Amino acid sequence: MALAIDSGKISGVLTHVYDDSKDAAITLVSKLKNKPEIVENFHLLSSHSVNIVVEAASQNAVRDAGLSILQNKRDFMIMSVGALLDESIYDILYDACDHFKKTIYLPSGAIAGLDGLKSIKNELESVSITTTKHPRSLKGAKFFETSE
Repeated sequence: MALAIDSGKISGVLTHVYDDSKDAAITLVSKLKNKPEIVENFHLLSSHSVNIVVEAASQNAVRDAGLSILQNKRDFMIMSVGALLDESIYDILYDACDHFKKTIYLPSGAIAGLDGLKSIKNELESVSITTTKHPRSLKGAKFFETSE
């Protein structure tokens, strides 16, 4: 996601980065043209002047950082939506949104779906995924232009 923002594929400005592993954060920032600040802990991340904090780490990151982000009055996008299957986490974050008048954004589609499946993997015997696309979305796809 950071690379996509940096390259302009996603509209926005990446101002800060946090990772449990400072080396991982340094490695990420070294790959970016625009260098965001590396913060030392997630509490500092949400205390800076940012519009939204995007979690792209793990369900544990949602559990560990979610409340702090909302307490610092920042909107929060949770990529690891499976974390909300834990009712205690869900309840705490839901109440914090109401109390601090902030919003949690949850992506839909394949990303959220796969995370949700991962969170219940021990209870599954098999999974079948079927996707569909409107035919117009395939217009211009090289495979269909060159296939007979």
